[in-house]
Amino acid sequence: MPRFYFDVVEDGVTLCDQDGVVLAELAKAEREAAEAIVDMAGDFKPYVSRHDLQVLIRDEEHTLICCVSLTLSLGRL
Repeated sequence: MPRFYFDVVEDGVTLCDQDGVVLAELAKAEREAAEAIVDMAGDFKPYVSRHDLQVLIRDEEHTLICCVSLTLSLGRL
């Protein structure tokens, strides 16, 4: 089974995954990334007007193969 690496980019700051996770297929890796980004969105700080999140998925050769992203914005009316 292939190993996937999940790098997290939060407001331009990247945290690289050094260990990776073994999963059956890319579709499972994409689901893991989407679930992770939803969990991270729960930590949204209301005093920040914009919050950009990305989970970059790399394969065993460390080639970028997918990006899941979410931008949260707060605008008072």
